[in-house]
Amino acid sequence: MTKPSGQVPALPPFPGLTGGLIRADQNSAAGGIAGQLRVHGQVRNDGEVMRYDDAMPNGFHVIALDADPDRYLDEAARKVLARIGAQTIGVTHDESRVVAGRVLLDTSGKYEAFFNEHGAKALIVRPDSYVFGAVGSLTELSGLVRMLGAGLALQAANGIGQERLESAQA
Repeated sequence: MTKPSGQVPALPPFPGLTGGLIRADQNSAAGGIAGQLRVHGQVRNDGEVMRYDDAMPNGFHVIALDADPDRYLDEAARKVLARIGAQTIGVTHDESRVVAGRVLLDTSGKYEAFFNEHGAKALIVRPDSYVFGAVGSLTELSGLVRMLGAGLALQAANGIGQERLESAQA
């Protein structure tokens, strides 16, 4: 008879989304980032360490690694983000890149690890904390935002999810 070790087995991975408002070519069912839950970690903003969720209001988020994503958005992408009330924010492990309220310090190291694991420089997170999609270069960010805008327009045209989108942003 063996004695219990006291160790609990690891939980299985949280199921990701495989359809709906995600970047189809990055589907989590095929090992991509789209449809996965975003990372949840600690950040420092203006000297205070807090959960990312407490630092940023609910809604769509564009998150860039080691950069302020606003610097990489064209006018069309800015209009999409303004229309949906999205937040843009950077996270970094490098204190010299921190900008209060714009680029937060990744005190947990979870953001850098998540981005690096997926080869991402920026991603878009939906209000329900699932990743819409990511880009490997910040020069591709405006295209990803326009892709989100097109997906939202298609859903609106089909009458899909508007109530859920509005309630998730509240």
